[in-house]
Amino acid sequence: EGVVVVDLADGLTPGQGAEGAARHGLELRYNSLHSLASALTVAHVPEGRMASVLEELAGDPQVQAAEPDYLYESMQMPPVAVDGSGFPNDPLYKYQWHMDQIRVRDAWPWSTGQGTVVAVIDTGVAYLDSGRFRQVEDLAGTRIVPGYDFVNRSPHALDDHAHGTHVAGTVAQTTNNGKGVVGVAFDAAIMPIKVLSGQGFGSLADIADGIRFAADHGANVLNM
Repeated sequence: EGVVVVDLADGLTPGQGAEGAARHGLELRYNSLHSLASALTVAHVPEGRMASVLEELAGDPQVQAAEPDYLYESMQMPPVAVDGSGFPNDPLYKYQWHMDQIRVRDAWPWSTGQGTVVAVIDTGVAYLDSGRFRQVEDLAGTRIVPGYDFVNRSPHALDDHAHGTHVAGTVAQTTNNGKGVVGVAFDAAIMPIKVLSGQGFGSLADIADGIRFAADHGANVLNM
């Protein structure tokens, strides 16, 4: 509440952006260290002024977009329960009814995701042991490329919720290793991008930063 996201026109210097913001009575700050190139900024605005400020910004040629900094929440997924057998040898594959539903076995002869980087823009991914965090055992064979934690401003996008790890596993869980479940594109690489907190919420500004980071750092697919 009381925060607006302002996407300034590309090429504006910080000084020009600050000068333009002052005309609207705003003090802009870049959302993160990765916001400078895209000029993604945020500012505090009294709720009573929000509508009028957004209307003013919409008519400013130096502003590409302006919106309230909405909070987004992860979508919880239901449990699964059906039987299956044969390849792959992952013991919990028999419960992954959705794999048969999308006919993943028919897709695998064509591609298993080699050469593709999938950015999981979510709550982070349990991809390594660090402090109180632990790697999920069945991601040990999954290729991980560098991402970023926009919630805690850290290069290690670790998961303190579980949703992002679940999604990363669905995309590229280590497969046919006799453990856990299978991934749809198990030879793809995962880029962990944390934009949602341990409670499952995240700001529009962080999500926008996460999208831009993923696109600028080699992601071919963005999963949100």
